[in-house]
Amino acid sequence: MNVKAETVLVTRTKDRPLLLRRAMECIRAQHYPDWHHVIVNDGGDRRFIEDLVNSFPGYEGRATLIHNCPNIGMEGASNVGLLLSDSAYFAIHDDDDTWSPELLIRTVPVMRQHEASPKFGGIVT
Repeated sequence: MNVKAETVLVTRTKDRPLLLRRAMECIRAQHYPDWHHVIVNDGGDRRFIEDLVNSFPGYEGRATLIHNCPNIGMEGASNVGLLLSDSAYFAIHDDDDTWSPELLIRTVPVMRQHEASPKFGGIVT
């Protein structure tokens, strides 16, 4: 995947349209501008997710859809999204997660500051 964003956000989902819409709203509301959203549909309704992403304001060119068929499970879906990401940073944002609009603008600079440290590998919130 050739993504031009510093941070890739991976969302695993399967047939939970209301939750996926809410997750996308959280991501779109981020104050941090340099993100790309990888949505891994783990065996769910393909048409709904494609329609949602293609019509969602503020997502033009900012999302990649991956459709797993058959379902490979939560960990497998995460790995698919992460393996196809070549950005400096990534985060898992499941379809039932919510974030403050400041989450990425606060955490990405901390990652940049400590990226050379062998004792520092990530941030848990």
